[in-house]
Amino acid sequence: MHTTGQPLEPWIPLTLVLVIAPCWWLAVCSVVSKVGGWSTLAAHYRAPQPMAVDPTLKWLRLQSALTSHLGSYRNAVNFGVSSTGLTLTVMFLFKAGHPPLYIPWEELTTTQVIKYWYFDYIELKFRRTPHISFFIRPKLHAKLLALRDKQP
Repeated sequence: MHTTGQPLEPWIPLTLVLVIAPCWWLAVCSVVSKVGGWSTLAAHYRAPQPMAVDPTLKWLRLQSALTSHLGSYRNAVNFGVSSTGLTLTVMFLFKAGHPPLYIPWEELTTTQVIKYWYFDYIELKFRRTPHISFFIRPKLHAKLLALRDKQP
């Protein structure tokens, strides 16, 4: 029992950290998903659960992307390329609020290179969510296209 002037039991702060920190992290990840637009994309392009293992899927892991709504995924997005579409996942630390996405190629369009903070980016637009965009570097875009074109 705690009374004024006596120190807290040593297990109380540790318990608070072990409970509050994970809850706080889950909330932060969920807010980033909502603000960045991932949750909106998931409403239209959620990958089937459980995600089917496509033997032709080729992964580019821990890549970076920006979203049109202030979302920044620096070295956190995994891009899976198949002959039928693009799969997007995030690294395990950010999974809360970020279900895997599957976007068929016919639902995806790109624009020419645009400048953003002195860097060149390619804008990825999604047919069902035209107000949400992802921005990726041209080098990553070229790798994605090369993997797609190598698919059987």
